[in-house]
Amino acid sequence: MLTANASRPNVPEGYGIAAADEGLGLLPWSWAEERLVGRHIWWLATTKANGAPHLIPVWAVWLGDGVAFSTDEKSQKARNIARDPRVSITPERGTQSVIIEGVVEDLPADRKADYNAAYQETWELDVSTMEGPVWIIRAKKVFGFIDEDNGFPLNATRWTFD
Repeated sequence: MLTANASRPNVPEGYGIAAADEGLGLLPWSWAEERLVGRHIWWLATTKANGAPHLIPVWAVWLGDGVAFSTDEKSQKARNIARDPRVSITPERGTQSVIIEGVVEDLPADRKADYNAAYQETWELDVSTMEGPVWIIRAKKVFGFIDEDNGFPLNATRWTFD
């Protein structure tokens, strides 16, 4: 499991972000994890060779320490990741957002059964015989905020990990 260190994100003063001990306080990591678990489309952002962004929906699962997904190794996202494994990914939640910045790694072979079980439970699809790479996005930074009733400046939280 991840050990999350919470703080406020660094943003320009004009955004009105409250100090960590002001506003609604920092969101707990458990709040973020609740929004990472379950069935929702994930939006994955990678960078093309020419520097252009590439944003694509993916079916993925939260494994407790990262977001796991698979793709065809000839896909645009796979080519982008092979060149630059730094990505951003977020589950489809507009007003209660969790945004992960991380690095893509191969999912270790001893974790494939966990991935298959989580994928089956989440998407009702057996991926145990699918070809292609299975990856996990290791979070470096995660941002969360609730944008309901002007909550964003009062609860914006950044988590980093040891």
